Amino acid sequence: MSLHVFHGGDLYSAREETARIRDEFISGDLADLNVTTLDGGKLSLDDLIGACEAFPFMASHRLVVVEELLGRVAAAKQAAAEQEDDTLAAPSGMSSALIDYLPRLPDQAILVFLDSKRLDTRSALLKAIAKLGEVREFAPKKRDELEDWIRSRCKASKIKMSAPAIKMLADFVGGDLYQLSQELDKLSTYAGPVGSVEPRDVELLVADVRESAIFNLTDALVAHRTGTALTTAHDLVADGRPVPWILSKIAQHFREIIMVKEGLSQGWSVADVQQRLRVKEYPAKKLMEQARQHTIGELQGAYQPLIEADIALKTGRARPEVALDQLIASLCR
Repeated sequence: MSLHVFHGGDLYSAREETARIRDEFISGDLADLNVTTLDGGKLSLDDLIGACEAFPFMASHRLVVVEELLGRVAAAKQAAAEQEDDTLAAPSGMSSALIDYLPRLPDQAILVFLDSKRLDTRSALLKAIAKLGEVREFAPKKRDELEDWIRSRCKASKIKMSAPAIKMLADFVGGDLYQLSQELDKLSTYAGPVGSVEPRDVELLVADVRESAIFNLTDALVAHRTGTALTTAHDLVADGRPVPWILSKIAQHFREIIMVKEGLSQGWSVADVQQRLRVKEYPAKKLMEQARQHTIGELQGAYQPLIEADIALKTGRARPEVALDQLIASLCR
């Protein structure tokens, strides 16, 4: 019998550990026939037992992965307790049923519970599982851990990547390991087997970095740096960004800076900005930096020229590129 609970926000690493267990115990061309993945959101105890009791096909073990069940069980049990309503106890009743069944898990079964949220390890069910197998939390990577994670990935995949490029990638993508892995694959392919990934490559290829041009543009606009603003805007147009999109992004960005400016007076942290504006760590830090540098009056002053540029576009009074240049000239006065 092999029993595991992997929980916490870092589902990427939890799935990697599950894959490692699969490769250790189940290999060969028939591996897929001996792996069953079950949706815990609608799973019955009978279905779970049936999957665990099934004999492996031409193999010594069978892997059963149950996703998002234990969190569902805990939530149902808490709801029943809070409302003191026995009619809600059916889903939570699986907790006691699992406690009864898991000690009888067949030797050939490898059972892995995957939950994307942190579970309460003090619960009776988790304590029972801990006595029989492994309960392991995969917490999301902190900012200072991301660069080490990228570095280890580069080493394992033989990717050459400079320290500034690693830092930039961590700043732009944040703790989303799925996206980080995809971006590393992309950067590795671009650099080739003998090339090295540098910051310019990250700027060119990582999708979220393109959004950073909007930060540079709004910075230049509010600081009245006409030349920088024009160059940045022209680069966006050359990159295929339509002028109406640029205007909408400028307007959206000024709104976000104003929201953060007001939030700072209420004690907002980087985490608050991330949660309220649904942005990643790097954009959140940039928004806070911009909000501290400018007054509300300076930020609100952008709205009238933006409205005039929008009207000029919609009425055909000016070609898109001309309207954009006029907007920049107006904001940079």
